[in-house]
Amino acid sequence: MEIQVNHLYKSYGGVPVLRDVTFTAGPGVTCVMAPSGAGKTTLLHILLGMESGDSGTITGRECRWAAVFQEDRLLEHLDAAGNLRFVLGREYDTARAAALLMELGLGAAGGSYPTSWSRDTPSTSAIATVVSTFGVLLPEV
Repeated sequence: MEIQVNHLYKSYGGVPVLRDVTFTAGPGVTCVMAPSGAGKTTLLHILLGMESGDSGTITGRECRWAAVFQEDRLLEHLDAAGNLRFVLGREYDTARAAALLMELGLGAAGGSYPTSWSRDTPSTSAIATVVSTFGVLLPEV
C-alpha cells in the first residue's frame, strides 16, 4: 500500500503553508523532515483526514491510519485497555492488547486511568494504541 500526494496546496488566511507538495510513500517508514513552521503537522493532518487541502489529490488512504500527537489525546474516562478498545472497535483482541501493553511496560496501567499515570505513561499508551492499528504516522516525534 502506498500513499500518493499530487500538487497539494494549503493556506491559512491567504498565507501559503503547503505549495505544490508531491510525493509517494510506500510500505515501511517514511520520514518528513523540515524546519519548524514548514507545514509538517498540516501535511499530516491532511493525510489523516483531520483537515482538507485547498487543492491537489491524495490517493491510497484506504488502509487504517493512526497518529501519536505531542499532546495527550487519550480518553481520560477510559483505562489503557479501554482506549485501545475505543480505537480498534471490532478488531480489539483482549489477549493481544494485554500483550502489547505488557511489552511496552504498561501491564499495570491496563486497568488504570490516564489521570493516575506517571508523566510518560500517557505517551506510551498512545503509542500502544497506534502500534495496534495497521498504518502508523508519528507527527513531531
